[in-house]
Amino acid sequence: MEKIMLDKPRYSRVSDILDLAIFMSSKIQGVTITEIAQRYNVSRRTA
Repeated sequence: MEKIMLDKPRYSRVSDILDLAIFMSSKIQGVTITEIAQRYNVSRRTA
């Protein structure tokens, strides 16, 4: 897990969370875990 943190700048995680909040607010019916996983290229467990 620490290796992942070294690959990305520290602010990228905050940026992803803000982007997720905007993405979720733009969808009237909400978003699925699958959509989140695909958008951020992460596993369902991480999403």
